[in-house]
Amino acid sequence: MICTHPLPMAVLSTMRRQNEKVPPVFGVVTDYVLHGEWIQSDLDRYYVPTRRMQQQLSEHGIDSKRIIVSGIPVREAFSETIDTHAARAALNWPDVPTVLFLSSALGTLGGVVEACQELLLSREYFRLVVICGRDTTLAEKLRQLIAKDTFHPIEVLGYVHNIADYMRASDIIVTKAGGITLSEALSLQRTIVIYRPIPGQESGNSRWAAQRGAVVIAKTPESLCEQIETLLANDALRITLSTRAGHLAKPHAARRIASDACEAAGKINRMTRN
Repeated sequence: MICTHPLPMAVLSTMRRQNEKVPPVFGVVTDYVLHGEWIQSDLDRYYVPTRRMQQQLSEHGIDSKRIIVSGIPVREAFSETIDTHAARAALNWPDVPTVLFLSSALGTLGGVVEACQELLLSREYFRLVVICGRDTTLAEKLRQLIAKDTFHPIEVLGYVHNIADYMRASDIIVTKAGGITLSEALSLQRTIVIYRPIPGQESGNSRWAAQRGAVVIAKTPESLCEQIETLLANDALRITLSTRAGHLAKPHAARRIASDACEAAGKINRMTRN
């Protein structure tokens, strides 16, 4: 069993401590910072994003031989590198500077309307694409808002299945800082602005990436607009951020985890039978 959330990891670890029979259990940490719910001593294997986390788990008494630094798994689509201009052409987008605003697949990122209102005041020319996920109320509010704007080309979308294509076609991605979403953007080596990270794991993920020079953080609509204007006016800065994002990325983590888990499960099962 491969767990990518701490809750099933905790349940299975508890069952094992109570001598209940469970199959080999592997935990995949999908944040860049460690918190207590991820720490379970009775797992057969851990897959973590960084060596620092490997050290932290070891300090909590978990055998380092059971901890693999794999990265956070993302879909195979995020390992494909395509030129931004070619990606725009594939989507029939105009070849102009493009900012992609991800409000998450479920539309849970707060402050989107206020942020877009501020962005529409920018004198810097860019195309704005907002993906609202399944939040139809947000999409309708944005469509009412953008009907008044004539300077910035804007597109409002609902849930999309080919999100990697949209991310590749954009110059700047504004997003939340969940471990998976951040890993996807890093894998595509995009210029990333994290907007209003939620206290807890998101704030920790944001700090981890920002300290390594791979993202910038905006906590207000005004600072978001300033960051976007600065990035669009500075090609060298965008290249630096995307290059550092590439250094942190592990786009083939899912393949590595699957391969190692199959091998490890086979060994554990053979030992159990013997």
